[in-house]
Order: sequence, then structure tokens, then C-alpha cells
Amino acid sequence: MRNKLVVLVFILVLVFQFVDLKIFDDRFLNESAESIIVGYAASILILFLIRKDEALYRTERLNGKIITLLPCFLIVINNFPFLSLIKGDAQFVKPWHYGIILLVDCFGVAMFEEFVFRGILLPAVHGSLKRGPFRSFLAVLIQAAIFGGMHFFNLLAGASFPIVLMQVGYTFLLGGMFAIALLISGNIWVSVSLHFLFNFTGLLLPTMGEGDWPDQATIVITIILSVLAAAYLMALLLKLSKTMHEEETTDLS
Repeated sequence: MRNKLVVLVFILVLVFQFVDLKIFDDRFLNESAESIIVGYAASILILFLIRKDEALYRTERLNGKIITLLPCFLIVINNFPFLSLIKGDAQFVKPWHYGIILLVDCFGVAMFEEFVFRGILLPAVHGSLKRGPFRSFLAVLIQAAIFGGMHFFNLLAGASFPIVLMQVGYTFLLGGMFAIALLISGNIWVSVSLHFLFNFTGLLLPTMGEGDWPDQATIVITIILSVLAAAYLMALLLKLSKTMHEEETTDLS
């Protein structure tokens, strides 16, 4: 039964990935429907194919770890242009159900990408590196580079090189942040939540609203938060990498 389900999900992923379906006349609804089906089907497929001891199945209790990751949540929430809405520079104009569809879509995309890049790729890269105090540090950077580099494929879709280069840059930073969140929390759903919130807060107004955003104040706040968070997370990762090395050394002795 399980094998049949895996095959069925795999076929669905292939069909909806390569076939341009016309489910709805509305372009947003049609693209969202395809994305939702592919995202959730692919995620289910991954869960069936991987071993039970992989990172996707680790759901350690968070306890006080969320406090440590608070800067990460500030970064993703700040992706929403609050000031533009408060000042009246932007407003929502689309029906509320667009937001519900976007929410479901963003969660599916976040779940799939976190399963692949942080749940599977990060442990694989970590396991391929030699033991040392910077092993985890390098693993995070390498998987983040691969995550960011994947966005070069947007050039094939006609995107301009400067735009794609910017996407590669900020997705590299996000990939690193999501990986650190997973290593600290030991829970894949923390990185899924961060990824989902970043996508949803960033796409909600462009999907449902109109106007001008972000304003200059938001840009300044974003730059300051990003620099502070990057410094904090880099120090945290270096400390975590050394701690993980010490634990590995102790286990081997």
C-alpha cells in the first residue's frame, strides 16, 4: 500500500510540475493551485522516502530555544510592510480568500524547501565533511550557497541578472538562518515556520494590495535588523559548531 502511494504521489508531482494546467481562469488562483499540489505532494513523497532517523523526524522540545531564535522571527516578521499600511501608502483591495490561498501555498513551498535543503541536504553535507571545530559552520554555509545558487535558474525564466543576483544573495542569507534555526532547535518545523512567515509576509501585500512599499524607514529598519541579526547568528553558529565538535569528540572517546 505504501509503495503504491509513493508512486502515485511521484506521478502527481511530475504531472503538475511539467504540465501547464488550466484549473482556473484567474492567473493567481491557477498558479497557486499548481504550486499547492506540487508542494504538498512532493513533501509527502519525501516523508515516505527518507529514513526515520533523518532530521525531518526530529521534533525536540523547544523549551527556551525560541528566545535564542527571537532575532530570526523579527527578521521574517519585518518582511511585512507595516509602516506603508499604517501611513496609508498601501492598502488591501483583493478578497480575503486570496490571503487564505496564499497562506496555504506559502506553507507548502516552505515545507517542501525545508525538507529538501535543511532536512536532507544539510545533514548530507555535514556528514561528508571531515570532523573539526568548523564542520557544522561549513555545512551551513555550503547548503546555504546551494540554496541561494538554485535561484540562478530564474535567468532561464527571463529574469534580469541584477535581480537574480540579489535573489541569490538574500536567499543565501536566509538559507543560513533557517539552518541555524534547525541546528539550535533540533526541530524542522521551526525552520519551516520561519520560511513560511518570510514568504507569507513578503507576498501578502503584493498579492492582495496596491500602493507604494516599502518606505524609506522600513528599508533602514530592515538593513539595521539584518546586520545585527547576521552578526548575532554568525557568532551563534561559530559557538554551536565548536560545541557540536566537542560533543562528537566526547562520543568517540
